[in-house]
Amino acid sequence: MCLALVMISFLMSILAFVVVLSPLVFVHELGHYWAAKACGVHVERFSIGFGPRIFSWKDKSGTEWVFSWILLGGYVQMLGDANVASSVSKKTSQADHGRTMAGKTHLQRIIIAAAGPAVNYVVAFIMFVALFVTLGKPYHSPTIGTVGPTSQAYLAGVRPGDRIEDIKGAENKIATFEDVLKVLAKTPATEPLQVSVMRGDQERLNLTIMPEEKASGIWLGKLKCTPEKSTVFYQKKSFRSAISDTLDMLNPVRMVQSLRLDSMGGPISIAHQAGNVLQEGLFPVFFLMASLSLGLGFFNLIPLPVLDGGLIMMEAIEWIIGRKLPDGVRQGISIAAFGVLAMLLVFLSWSDLGKIPAVEAIFSSFSR
Repeated sequence: MCLALVMISFLMSILAFVVVLSPLVFVHELGHYWAAKACGVHVERFSIGFGPRIFSWKDKSGTEWVFSWILLGGYVQMLGDANVASSVSKKTSQADHGRTMAGKTHLQRIIIAAAGPAVNYVVAFIMFVALFVTLGKPYHSPTIGTVGPTSQAYLAGVRPGDRIEDIKGAENKIATFEDVLKVLAKTPATEPLQVSVMRGDQERLNLTIMPEEKASGIWLGKLKCTPEKSTVFYQKKSFRSAISDTLDMLNPVRMVQSLRLDSMGGPISIAHQAGNVLQEGLFPVFFLMASLSLGLGFFNLIPLPVLDGGLIMMEAIEWIIGRKLPDGVRQGISIAAFGVLAMLLVFLSWSDLGKIPAVEAIFSSFSR
């Protein structure tokens, strides 16, 4: 019975994942398509999904539009591409070279590669601003939902249900869990946190949370506390304030600073989250889509050769040195980058499984 429920939940999560992610993949690839057409590159195929096709058609310009069964990605294949990774085909005739991506300038190739992530950023910006103005920006109460049993916060005395009232050094009184995160982001890794919490209605505790022994940089992840999910509230923003808050969220420096391996989620985690929010209403779904669009744009700008950021980096290097990198060097870097991404995917997927309550329960039953 338990296995059947897990399977149903899994299938619903996959369906939700496709519903939420497919439009974002579509606009990402549309960015590449628009930029390629603007630069005079012929697009042979625009595919949403992989594997066996569901249906397809050709437009007047000769581009084949394809929808395939495995709706977990997509690609734009341009004239002269040997594969979906845009490796240059040696079969392209000299007459068609000017209509290929390889036949364009470094700047044009960079624009084409950057257009996909750029559209994801634009979509995220529009969605966040619209949501903050019409429905409100979500905030969590500073009430603790979970706290890691081996964390320094737990050892200091923090328990689920405690409400964080004040942190020494905070500019203002703590009103939301997001305020806690802002303070932590500014706190040196070697500096203890002086935290005041309310336990129940009357008991106020002043706690000192020591940093981890080997903490470095931002030790936000070391606190290992999450807010109560049931204490989300929404505050409507003015148009100007919504733009300001959204630009702060889209700040790449801020995103890099808050990037931590222990907080990253892979496809399984995203699918599980999509399955949950699909049952909560339209606002959580749209907010998740805006967040994923931002994440998709940011991820694709990572300078690994199999991603858009890697292509941008390669083109910039060749532009600076004034010559093409040897094919062997490009191939070696691409293989290494693919290996890094594959290992990251395996790690995140395994980590994701342990975060799903139903799967965790099954693992626990086997370990008894």
